[in-house]
Amino acid sequence: MYANKEDLIKRFGEREIVALASNDEEIIVDSVVDTALSDAEELINSYVAVKYALPLTTVPAALKRICCDFARYFMYKEVIPEEVEKTYERNLTFLKDIARGVVVLGNAETGQTPEQAGDVIYSGSADRLFSHKQLKGF
Repeated sequence: MYANKEDLIKRFGEREIVALASNDEEIIVDSVVDTALSDAEELINSYVAVKYALPLTTVPAALKRICCDFARYFMYKEVIPEEVEKTYERNLTFLKDIARGVVVLGNAETGQTPEQAGDVIYSGSADRLFSHKQLKGF
């Protein structure tokens, strides 16, 4: 798994996780958390598998964060707060960029990332300044 119950508690606080995944006794129900984390991992893998061999040998911090965000989203039963909804949508866009190759997860196959990079490498290019027609004769 990309994340576990302790990661959720560390990221969102025990109070929120208890509210989302508890019974009437204010005790976290592990099966609720495990199902949400499993669903989150499955969704992440559906995008990551387009570019990377699974399972990943090392979990990039970005995927751990996204897994926690998705699990939190999945644990809401009825009304999802706007902040949680926006985070979910932002993370989906990020995963789509991974699948398209716009975002690179370092060297995820070996679990090594380039020294100068963080967990993610963004790449892009500027628009062309001169056309072939403008450069004709040079």
